Amino acid sequence: APAIANLEWLGLFADEPISLTRGSNADILAKRMLEKCGYADGERDMIVMKHEFLIRYDNREEHVHSTLVEYGIPGGDSAMARTVGLPLAIATRMVLDGRIVERGVVTPVKPGIYNPILDELEGVGIFFDDRVE
Repeated sequence: APAIANLEWLGLFADEPISLTRGSNADILAKRMLEKCGYADGERDMIVMKHEFLIRYDNREEHVHSTLVEYGIPGGDSAMARTVGLPLAIATRMVLDGRIVERGVVTPVKPGIYNPILDELEGVGIFFDDRVE
């Protein structure tokens, strides 16, 4: 099975010791992945996210294609870190500033939450390109 072969490639079935003074199984997996899957000099990751929507109105339909392409910064933050960490950091600041007053686990489906986050992300070059047909 490909999954087992990948776990073997990571060295998870090897007899060699793992140098962790303490940690969980997730820490062991992360250490192995960092050893085997790190970026070489100049390499970077890329994220592509594409959403397709069919919107039906009373008298017409629209097809919306929304695409995000983000690249990591060689020697800096990965695209994954930027697209996960920055929205969370912005939302956290919004909570601390009192712009988000809801408490608990809040899904970002309200325009008052997601629009300011998307606006700030666009300021650092992370945005969706929307095309309507």
